[in-house]
Order: sequence, then C-alpha cells, then structure tokens
Amino acid sequence: MLEILTSVDSTADVNRPQERSGWSALHAAASLGFPFPLRTSSTRRPANHNNNARSESGAPPEDDFVDCARMLLQCGARVDARGHRRATPLHVACAGRPDASPACLKLLLSWGADVNARTVDGRSPLLVALDAGNWHHVRFLLEGGADGGLACEKGVSPLHAAAQWNELECVRMILAAAAVDVNARDSGGRTPLFCAAAGADNPDMDKILNAKKGDPVGYTNQHCRVVEMLLGAGADPGIRDKHGKRPSAVAKCANCKLLLDDNRKRRR
Repeated sequence: MLEILTSVDSTADVNRPQERSGWSALHAAASLGFPFPLRTSSTRRPANHNNNARSESGAPPEDDFVDCARMLLQCGARVDARGHRRATPLHVACAGRPDASPACLKLLLSWGADVNARTVDGRSPLLVALDAGNWHHVRFLLEGGADGGLACEKGVSPLHAAAQWNELECVRMILAAAAVDVNARDSGGRTPLFCAAAGADNPDMDKILNAKKGDPVGYTNQHCRVVEMLLGAGADPGIRDKHGKRPSAVAKCANCKLLLDDNRKRRR
C-alpha cells in the first residue's frame, strides 16, 4: 500500500494524522490491525493462534504490518508521533493482542522510540503492555530502558500491575531492572504488595480450578510466590491503605494472609 502511495504521489505526507483518531500511518501499522488503541485486556487469546494467518475478514497478517511500519520509518515517519490520548506508536504496539509478535515493538525501539513516553493519563508503554497482558513485551521494554517505577497519574506503577496479575517473572524482571520503590503507593494508598495479595480476576482461574477440581492451590501458590518475592525485596506488610487496611486484610489466599501477618510480626 505504501509503495503504491509513494509511486503515485512523491509528496505524500507519511506523518499526516487521521482526522478522527489523530493516528498517523505508523500508529496504524503498529496496531497490527487491532482496531482499538490502548485497550485494557482481561482476556488472553488462545496460545495456538496463528499470528500470520489471514483472518476471516481478510485482514493482512502481522508481518505485513511490520513491513509497512519499517517502510514508513524509512520514508520519514516520526517514531514518536502523538495520536489518540497522546499515545505514540510504541504505546499502540504494546496495547495489541496478547499473543502478538514483539517484532514491531523491537523495530520501533531500534529506531529510537521513547520507551518512557507517557500518554495523557501518564501511562508508559511498559504499563500499557502489562495492562494488556503482553507479558512477553516486558523484557524487551526493560532492556530498552523502560522505567519500572514510572507511575501513571493514579499512582499505578508497572510493579503494581505485574503484582496484581501475579506475574512472577514480570515482577522479578522489574525489580531486577533498576532501583524501584517496592513500597510506592497508588492514589488509594496501596503498594504492590496489596495488589499481589488481592490479585486480579485472572482469566486462567477457571482452567486452574477445573484442573484441580475446585482446589485453587495452583493459583494461591502463585499469589504466595509473588508476595514472598516482594517481601524479600523490602515490601512493608504493615503499611495501611486509605481505608486503614493492611495487605493481609485484602488477601484472597489464607496462606498469603498467614505469610503477611507472620512477616509483619517478625519486623516488630
């Protein structure tokens, strides 16, 4: 499409934004065909989804979008162009399908995309990726210099998000990447430890319960492992949120509650 456009009109402006969305052509390419920018995902697509298979609607495979993004950059597209809610193409790439290839993200980073750019509500690409369930993007973003402690306007940091989803490896990578405040509070006074203890509505929970015939031991063990990692990094189980509650008060898992209470008592 780009080759046809440039061959017909050499003055074509690759940075001209769309009137309604404010997206540039690079934003559209970075979306990999996903129509909604910066969506928050609570579901994960099947692991066997074929990223390069043409969809029933006739949409092109992901590789075509990545190739288009590369050509746009070579033709002068601004890698940090701002679109809807001041999102950059990197934000859009991080908000795509949870099973999407990181190829476009890596391409944008190689062209110098601002890995810590923030949307109108202060969300970084790393926070967007975590909200969207794109766990496999986290390593590339951190290696590219993403700030694991950069919080949005509500005080939610990437560590809060990773802890809420009980994503142990993401929590580990964020803690290892740089000096992150493990006791940072969001607008409700909650630290990442609160998020780990309370957890989220994990989309895999039904599968875990079915596999265990109603026994959520696999899920609760994941809670405990994340809680233990945060405690080991210096998380304070005695901090209270704006409602006066400690992390143990919001724990969904009895083992987590015991772990938090025991750790708090030993700190006295």
